[in-house]
Amino acid sequence: MKNKNLFLFIILILLSSIAGYMLYNRSKNMVQETEDPFKEQRSFAYTDFDKINYIHLKRPRYPLLVFRRNGAEWIINNKWPVNQETMIGFIAVLKNMDLKYIPPKTMNKTIDEDIKKNGIEIKLYTDTTSLEKHYFVGSEFGDGTDTPVVMAKGNQAFMMQLKGLDGSIRRRMNFDLGEWRTKVIFRENVAKIKKISIEYPQEPSSGFTILKYNETYKILDHQGKVIPVKKPNQKVIEAYFDFYTNIVGESNETENPERKTIEVQPKFATIKLVSEDNLERKYNFYAAQDLIEEVKTTSPNQIDPDMRFFVSTYDKNFVLSQQRIVGKLFQSIWYFF
Repeated sequence: MKNKNLFLFIILILLSSIAGYMLYNRSKNMVQETEDPFKEQRSFAYTDFDKINYIHLKRPRYPLLVFRRNGAEWIINNKWPVNQETMIGFIAVLKNMDLKYIPPKTMNKTIDEDIKKNGIEIKLYTDTTSLEKHYFVGSEFGDGTDTPVVMAKGNQAFMMQLKGLDGSIRRRMNFDLGEWRTKVIFRENVAKIKKISIEYPQEPSSGFTILKYNETYKILDHQGKVIPVKKPNQKVIEAYFDFYTNIVGESNETENPERKTIEVQPKFATIKLVSEDNLERKYNFYAAQDLIEEVKTTSPNQIDPDMRFFVSTYDKNFVLSQQRIVGKLFQSIWYFF
């Protein structure tokens, strides 16, 4: 009998402990909900960003931009590779924005009116249909670091910030299309390039074509003829191919209003690449100083070290690059002998 009472006593203690634990947790959750009733409405940051594959960015008076993940890179509107520098700053906002303060009620009307007029709409998707986040970003307040953000179905705006980063949230998502688009001119897998040709329209004799046969190279002059005097240096040619692995401009000028005017001016050079699948890509180079000064850049052997070039690419990008970056491509045929 004594053992039975002891057993019942133990059971009673266990049940009391469980009930007490459940009551404590319930009370704790109720307190947390009371302390932070807007927790869900201010959860804008999406930290596990590897799961995000589509970003929709819609600004007033601008077309919708859809960013699609493509391996380690992003593509804009299924057309243009993104500028990695710009994209890194944008993603930093989407991952790390943090609450600065809840604006007082006296600001609500001003914020609401601003977001209706100037709000940037953000949507994050894990796939084409799975919407994870949807919110609007307003204009900066105060010293420019206070940025109001509100959920699409929310009723309270929050002033958000980037801890440890200077500047506003909005500035990192409010770029012109040219700033969003890549500055890369060449990023080639040179093992798949079988032909490179350069034409200098104002000094044709400096032009050349390089043909790759297995692991050896053949050079033709601007008329497509082999130079019989000497054999080209194979190592110099191989190193020249490697120049095309990474050439990046200083700015994307695709939206430059003077683009059409520049592209009808005399070209300094045209580079053509042909890959193993026989796809040909053409790049036209225009000497920038020639457009604004009374100078004429005609020869690859006489280029001002401070020269810049506008580059019209095969995929309709228009990039500005410096001679110190792109100039190593501008060789005459005799460079290889």
